[in-house]
Amino acid sequence: RTQVFGVAEASLWGGMLVGPLAGGVLVEVLGFQESFVFSVAMFSAALFLAVFAVPETLEKSRRRPWSWRQANPCAAATLLFTNLPAFGFTAAMFFALVASSAVVNTLPFFADKILDMSPSEVGQALSCYFGACAFGLSVVLPLILTCTNFSHKTIVVWSIFAAFLSW
Repeated sequence: RTQVFGVAEASLWGGMLVGPLAGGVLVEVLGFQESFVFSVAMFSAALFLAVFAVPETLEKSRRRPWSWRQANPCAAATLLFTNLPAFGFTAAMFFALVASSAVVNTLPFFADKILDMSPSEVGQALSCYFGACAFGLSVVLPLILTCTNFSHKTIVVWSIFAAFLSW
């Protein structure tokens, strides 16, 4: 399972590196509205692969019937109030992701209005941003964990601070 999650995470970051660059080029070649057709095709391919090509890995004896009650994210969120460390970590990650996604969502508008960048240049900038994030997670963070005596809490706090500075 660890290898599968590693490959899935690498694929996610690979898509985040290639996606903005490809999107910027497509906007320049096809135009804004027509470039969404490409996104729909990619989402359709992803959905098809997820439904038909990804096998179930959980043994049949451990599977439970589907339950909307158990799948309810609001019900799962109530568990956070019974575990203070989990709540603190979840809240910190939530705010860090909101801040980092704000960069991704505001950069194109800023680049267009203030810097007069083309869509492909914005895509290059976003790809560089995601590349720096991937490098930090895959190289810098493991080095810090193996070469220092910092606690995981210290690393999370400094990571969130670094995300704040990058924003």
